[in-house]
Amino acid sequence: MKHLVLLVAALWLASACSSPEAPTPEPDPDAGCGDCATELAALEASLAELPSVTAVRRVVHQRRTPTNSDTVSVELEVDGADLDTLQDEVVRLVWVSEVTPVSWVDVAVKRADGSIEALGPFNLTGDGDGVEYEERWGPRPVS
Repeated sequence: MKHLVLLVAALWLASACSSPEAPTPEPDPDAGCGDCATELAALEASLAELPSVTAVRRVVHQRRTPTNSDTVSVELEVDGADLDTLQDEVVRLVWVSEVTPVSWVDVAVKRADGSIEALGPFNLTGDGDGVEYEERWGPRPVS
């Protein structure tokens, strides 16, 4: 009898899951660009075109966790870069990219002499510098 009950329950669940009337789940508005592989590749290509960048070592989109915000982390190798100009260009490229959601940008730069410098973090939200960035570069192409 126990096996019959389990079989009936399994058949009922299978029919409920395959029912044509089952609603299609709504897309999650917080999902952003998912794994963002395409968007990160486009951002990496843009970063590689910056004049002082000799190599893009890493571009990663870290999704929000209970202890961290949505962050894009960029590691570059540079030769003779003006770091103020470079950081501005990196933040601009992230701002105009389609990587989403993004609240923060972290940039690490390895110079030709081997020294490493951390730039940022840069807050892209309205609570941070996002208002200034929107005034300079317009709204983000994605929300």
